[in-house]
Amino acid sequence: WILLGLGAIILVQGLREAQAERPLSSADMSAWRPVIFVTASLVIFGLSIEQLGLVVSILLLIGVGAVAARELRPIETVVAALVLIVLSWGIFILGLGLTIPVWPEW
Repeated sequence: WILLGLGAIILVQGLREAQAERPLSSADMSAWRPVIFVTASLVIFGLSIEQLGLVVSILLLIGVGAVAARELRPIETVVAALVLIVLSWGIFILGLGLTIPVWPEW
């Protein structure tokens, strides 16, 4: 909750400074693209991990988050997803022994 509060404070301060410098135009609205898609990817991950498992949830996380960056190539996205899946599985399931489902249970 503290991090959420600090993030909100920083966001408000940044928006105030940006508006003081110049008013927002339609071109500035494209700056919201990363904020929207990264936030959406984290929410989707959090909501889907119990139902869809670690692998599918991370694929969704990386897939939706990659939309935020226009210059990413598909191969970079796939490699990032695979690395994150392996590291998450190794750290959280093997290392810490958490009971996170790896695959969806249909």
